[in-house]
Amino acid sequence: MERVHSRLFRLTAAEAVESDAGRLPMKETSAAYSLLVVAAGSGEAFIEGKACRLNPGDVIFMNPGAGLEIGRTFGNQIKWHAATFEIWRVAETDPNGRQVLEKEMSGFLETGKLETPFSAALSSLVAQLVEVRRNADEGARFLADSLFMNAMHYLVRPATDGDERDSERRIREAVAYINENYRATITRDFLSRRCGLSPEYFSSAFKKATGCTFADYLARVRIAKAKERLLLAKGTLNQVAQSVGYSDGLYLSRKFKRVVGLSPTAYIKKPKTIVCLQYLGHILALGLAPAGTTAKQLTPFARHPHVTGIRDVGVPASPAKIAELAPDIILTIREKHEHLSQIATTVALPWGQLDPLKELEYFGELLDRRNEAEAWIAEFREKEECARREVAGIVGAGESVAVYEIWGDRIWAVNIGYGRGTRNVYKTFGYAPPRELADFVLGKGPGKEIPFERFPQYAADHMFITVWNKHGGERRAKALMESEQWRMLDAVRNGRVYKIDLDTFVWNDPISIERQLAVQIRLLKRQADGISVPGFGNRT
Repeated sequence: MERVHSRLFRLTAAEAVESDAGRLPMKETSAAYSLLVVAAGSGEAFIEGKACRLNPGDVIFMNPGAGLEIGRTFGNQIKWHAATFEIWRVAETDPNGRQVLEKEMSGFLETGKLETPFSAALSSLVAQLVEVRRNADEGARFLADSLFMNAMHYLVRPATDGDERDSERRIREAVAYINENYRATITRDFLSRRCGLSPEYFSSAFKKATGCTFADYLARVRIAKAKERLLLAKGTLNQVAQSVGYSDGLYLSRKFKRVVGLSPTAYIKKPKTIVCLQYLGHILALGLAPAGTTAKQLTPFARHPHVTGIRDVGVPASPAKIAELAPDIILTIREKHEHLSQIATTVALPWGQLDPLKELEYFGELLDRRNEAEAWIAEFREKEECARREVAGIVGAGESVAVYEIWGDRIWAVNIGYGRGTRNVYKTFGYAPPRELADFVLGKGPGKEIPFERFPQYAADHMFITVWNKHGGERRAKALMESEQWRMLDAVRNGRVYKIDLDTFVWNDPISIERQLAVQIRLLKRQADGISVPGFGNRT
């Protein structure tokens, strides 16, 4: 072990590693503290989900458990020199004066690319360490210990004002300023003065830190924002130009074509490459097939003709897999999506706040599929009208209807925005919930959580029931339906309980609510014909 700054460091491995083109994106989790040095090649990487570009000489520090994902490579495969090590500290001194050591596993430094003036020294030392460790003789072992000790000194050595680390900090501040103030007039001279650097040194340091010139970076940020405006906010080309820092639409068009390869008009009209982290059913309803989605989103659409070839981007979604698809648009429900916005224009539409048909209209407008959205909605409206005629009179005037889900510890009266067929119950059929539930299931929020003993107070005359089987839900549902409390409910005694399958009814997209409507019609008509569902009550 080597003692550095009151800690003991022990080298466990030093080796050369090469990314495998057949395995990209390549995802690794660090089992120990690691120093990774890019020996050759360049490419995209995501370190703990944060995007960065790797170039030869870059040094990455990884804490135990940290994740590194290699996406696309540019040209040759990335070759690494990797050193892994343990860190021990003195935990206590026993009564005999002996020090008791404890292995550290927490964050020693921040995981990520090291911004240090000693990167070149660390890179050279780790490369030598890898070479020396290939030899098994005693002399090589002592040399390896010496190289490792020097590397650890550089790793923990503090930087001083005016060194390379300070200039890198200033460049980070410059990048942050551009990202926040891209609408304003920004020149190299202005930004270099703001950072306290000479224009020439600023240009060199900026390109080293970002991989591109100041002018190119500013143009990329502005064009990325222009894409968002063109897709989401619309407006004239002049309005879009002025909103992103350009004087007029003509100048924006020239810049846009140079960066994107298309004019703004052609970009709007071209088919978009989409990644759906949510809203897959809406996109399929528009006749589109996204390039990527999650396996969970694909679940209800396994037999849909448009899903063939859609790539799974993982759960949680892998930024590297998404970036590999080069999307124009990413659809999500997450308000915090900065890591996605680094890849492509990201549209975050909170789940459950709009009717699925309103969401379909929104996506039709966004993706230049207005006609397809209108046609789908018109056809569904006709089906709704037929459905109302088919079930007319089954639910009597003044009778209430609600959708409930049984969990292991409670019953959930489901809100209209949370799937489970609620949209059709309250909008297509126009049924009303019990008065005690109206604000909860028709207003904002997820609905009403009901203790089992208070369920009779909130039970509707007609009840659609689903079961969350996990965490004891299935067992609790069985016990509830065998109880006297259950048997005494009016809906149970009158055979007005309708069991719905969660796999079919959990979804709230246009295609799913259309499927759910057919099931709901069948269940209601079965009740009207006097056919009971085993375990769900019989007519008295």
